[in-house]
Amino acid sequence: MPTTTCTVAFYPPGNSHNRILVPEVELGPDGSLEHAKAYAQDAITALAALPQSQWRMKVIQTSQVQDTDPITDNKRTDT
Repeated sequence: MPTTTCTVAFYPPGNSHNRILVPEVELGPDGSLEHAKAYAQDAITALAALPQSQWRMKVIQTSQVQDTDPITDNKRTDT
């Protein structure tokens, strides 16, 4: 039987930009990810014990976004 893993984001209510991502979390027997909160708490505790200069980072995903100007980039022509 295949195993399902998820990347789970944890963040305070109303502040989804300040979050911790926990990758490769297996679903619990009931399909829940509640147990993943322990991983987030462990990360918070470990980071809080170190100065920021010792924190490690890894880029998980990269996106490129280009804003368009609706006046100059509008390709629609009315005939």
